[in-house]
Amino acid sequence: MLVMLHRCRNRYDTRNGREQADALSISATPSPLPPVPPNMQLPALPVIHGTTNRVVAPANGREAAVRWTERVATVASKPRSVQCGTRYPATITDYRKDDRLVSTHCEIDQLVHDWSGGQPFSDVLRPDASQMIWIFVSKEFDQSAE
Repeated sequence: MLVMLHRCRNRYDTRNGREQADALSISATPSPLPPVPPNMQLPALPVIHGTTNRVVAPANGREAAVRWTERVATVASKPRSVQCGTRYPATITDYRKDDRLVSTHCEIDQLVHDWSGGQPFSDVLRPDASQMIWIFVSKEFDQSAE
């Protein structure tokens, strides 16, 4: 299972956060990826991103989901809004090939460049991203075991 986390700082990067954000928001048209061979099945990809992330542009989350799925000619679901209790809402788009989930893009309203939900170093008003990924991965493993 591949989980994409949008973190841009590493210990070798000497640029400050604003310089990193500027570098990541530059739009370039990447070359198309080759199609996936018919006998290869990629793992499903969950992408969780915030709408107010100023370090990694929200478009990068959408692009990650789209680029992962375009290699196998998926169909995007109608985006749906979900909210758990008083936590902030999220917009979720699933990408499927036939009945198989290929990627889920979850865009969390008002989430900045922080981990979403849980304790103790995150905002408790955001959906719990750790739980979301656990549920996603559990479902994928359950389906692959069948």
